[in-house]
Amino acid sequence: MRRSKMACIALCWAAEALGPRVGAADTLTLTATRDNTLIESAMGNLSNGAGTYFFAGRTGQSSDALRRGLLAFDLTSVPAESSIGSVILAVHLSRAASAATHEVRLHRVLAPWGEGTSIGGSGEGAGAPATPGDATWIHASLGSRIWASPGGDFASAPSATAAASGPGTLTWGSTPAMVADVQAWVDAPESAHGWIVLGDEATTRSAKRFASRQNASVSMRPMLTVTFAPPTAVESGTWGRVKELFR
Repeated sequence: MRRSKMACIALCWAAEALGPRVGAADTLTLTATRDNTLIESAMGNLSNGAGTYFFAGRTGQSSDALRRGLLAFDLTSVPAESSIGSVILAVHLSRAASAATHEVRLHRVLAPWGEGTSIGGSGEGAGAPATPGDATWIHASLGSRIWASPGGDFASAPSATAAASGPGTLTWGSTPAMVADVQAWVDAPESAHGWIVLGDEATTRSAKRFASRQNASVSMRPMLTVTFAPPTAVESGTWGRVKELFR
């Protein structure tokens, strides 16, 4: 009898040590909760936080020509300790400066950033005066934080790359790096700063315009589709059954 009790205790200990089990796969499609455009400017005073578009690439201007998009998603609806299986990001490319095809890359952002109330004028590509909380070329959040490097703080290696030309849906994923990014954000929500969208910055008129989360067309807003396996708790009452053996 004593041996069977000890065997049960050992099994229960093992079950507890293994922790949560992974359950059946589930899928969520999330709309961006923040986006913005970093508009090249030595003064760092331009942004497009509340605009209906964000931009990436190089414009035809002779100076201050670079544009970089920022995207972030709220992943709190993915249960803690879930295992991320696949990640797909889709955005709507609404206008291109030229018909040529250019690479557009996603890089993981390394610092928190903001979205203010700035809205650019016609076309929005030139941005508008930044408002408090806006991300700019210099500021991660105007009035409170600056980037360690002008143009944003992000991982040097891209998480994904896609070829973009004319209007339509542009999709990235699912790459191991994108999966790793989202897994890290689910495991440590305070690190969920999203991705920066970089276009072909070496080529004039490579800039692309994408629909933002404020776009009037809901179907064109940035969408992140995450497939994950949520944890399943260790069967309850394990230790209660152990106690019963000693009554």
